[in-house]
Amino acid sequence: MAGLGGDVDTLTFSAQGSSYWNFKYDTIFSLNGELAFVDGSGDIPVFERMFLGGPRTLRGFEFRDVGPRDSGYTEDVYGGASLGYLSAEFTIPIVDTVRGAIYADAGFVNEGKWDPAPDDIYSDVGVGLRIILPISPVPLALDYAIPVSSPDNEADQGGQFNFSLQTAF
Repeated sequence: MAGLGGDVDTLTFSAQGSSYWNFKYDTIFSLNGELAFVDGSGDIPVFERMFLGGPRTLRGFEFRDVGPRDSGYTEDVYGGASLGYLSAEFTIPIVDTVRGAIYADAGFVNEGKWDPAPDDIYSDVGVGLRIILPISPVPLALDYAIPVSSPDNEADQGGQFNFSLQTAF
């Protein structure tokens, strides 16, 4: 049961991980990823479904625009029940508070419950800046990414600019 007095029966499992390696000249290589599933009795409500896209997952795609799509009526993404993604990023210092970044992201969202098969892989490559602002201890990430593979033509809107506050520098 989701929430006090709720009537939604779902179970969500998510495993996330990150690893960072510091190399010569203060360059940093990082890997971040997630594998997640949602299950429940009957249909999974849209607010429990899974999506990819945007500044924290697949940066070459619009926010929540990667996933199963309603191809018969609205063409909107309605989300899936299984997802996985992996991001690799290499950053180099430019000045004390600014780092340059190059990265690649790849992932999938499947409609089926407990379906980790990466049949339809979406991927992108990009460049960015990581800037520590004087008003915040966490860096501002400015990114531009281009889709490399997209099984869904609707999701591939060309290059995407993203910005977000990052938790790691």
